[in-house]
Amino acid sequence: MADQRKCENDSVPALRFEGFSDPWEQRRLGELLLFQNGFNGGRDSFGRGMPLISVMDVLAEVFITYDSIRGKASVDPVERDRYLVEYGDVLFQRSSENQEDAGTSNVYLDQERPAIFGGFVIRGKRIADYDPLAMRYLLSSQLVRRQITSRAQGAQHINVSQDTLQDVAIQLPGKGEQSLIGALFAKLDSLITLHQRKVDKLKTVKQSLLEKMFPREGENVPEIRFEGFTDPWEQR
Repeated sequence: MADQRKCENDSVPALRFEGFSDPWEQRRLGELLLFQNGFNGGRDSFGRGMPLISVMDVLAEVFITYDSIRGKASVDPVERDRYLVEYGDVLFQRSSENQEDAGTSNVYLDQERPAIFGGFVIRGKRIADYDPLAMRYLLSSQLVRRQITSRAQGAQHINVSQDTLQDVAIQLPGKGEQSLIGALFAKLDSLITLHQRKVDKLKTVKQSLLEKMFPREGENVPEIRFEGFTDPWEQR
């Protein structure tokens, strides 16, 4: 099991998978990613064409894939190459309404079909070797989030710049340890989603029973009762 909780000056986490002891390497995001703002086209450009990654896709609790992208935009070949998003690229929210959400990130995990990204998003084009799953969770760790949110600026809207992002310091383990960390947290997310669906179903059942196991207005018996009970309820 692995843990991303690290102190500012630590080069190893408090909890690691067995067999790993090497210190983690400090890197700047600018050494791993090439940053760029997204596509801003005219009104007629949107609604058709290539899948266009928006802030809503970045904020989704699942990783971004070709089929999960909500929007589309029509681009020419030059624009397509400029705004292309490929496997392992990182997408950041460029503008938010509060400091806590500034620079929220997600990763693109479709290995075969590329997409493009919109103007309210910053793309970190992958220029170094890292595990995309691990990068997603590393960027959501407290140490990294504090760096991003503390440098975000703005009054009505809180903005994160490319310069801010490329200067963020992270600690990276070797590729093998990255893969295990990414797989672990992805599994935990999957379990959370599974149990959340069960919770949602139970809440629906509870709400239905609350409506049917108590008499409605003007009635003295409920629609559903336990077996063996037939007497009317008493109004008090």
